[in-house]
Amino acid sequence: MISAEQIRGARGILNWTQDALAQECGLSPNTIYNLERGLSSRSAIVVRTTLEQKGIQFHGNTGVSIHRNLIVAYDGPGGSDKFYDDVLSAMKEGNEGIVAIFRSSDALARALGVMNEKDFGRLAALNRHGSIRCLLTSARASSPSIPFFQIREASQHLSPTISTLTYGGKHAVIISADDEHFSYHVAHSIGAARMDRNSFESLWLQSKPVVSSSKK
Repeated sequence: MISAEQIRGARGILNWTQDALAQECGLSPNTIYNLERGLSSRSAIVVRTTLEQKGIQFHGNTGVSIHRNLIVAYDGPGGSDKFYDDVLSAMKEGNEGIVAIFRSSDALARALGVMNEKDFGRLAALNRHGSIRCLLTSARASSPSIPFFQIREASQHLSPTISTLTYGGKHAVIISADDEHFSYHVAHSIGAARMDRNSFESLWLQSKPVVSSSKK
């Protein structure tokens, strides 16, 4: 949960009034006022989630701080596992599914740490919490046999050298020269993630489905 002291502290860090916090949360100012008086309410969950999405971190019953480094890089040994864990964590929180733009579905699978069929359980775990949709920038590189993916061929020209993956409130740019070794640059920005999703949805509706012969 979240304490009255933490709500007030978070507002102070963000320089928000009670009215501003109420508007961000979609709640009434009176609800925020009551929470800061220490009255219990289910709305406290909404307040905490909203503040965390703005980079606020809570510690114990009274601690509060802001995470300034909203861009995280995963690289080197273990980078793909750390990135995968972050994606799975976001999916478990009930956020929207994954949307991605990649050269091939095989490259997307490898970026998620799937190197062979024995690793398909990683995709199954993600798929239990949301869909995994991918637009391919190269139809010739299509490999529609990867399970758990919804694949379409982009109808517009998209750069084959830049791969992106949006999950929860995060947007990742993924760089790879050989589809084997990846570096991940993840920006935690609700607004940027929403813009990415809107752009993706528009492209998705204009694109052609790729039907897998081994669809499960």
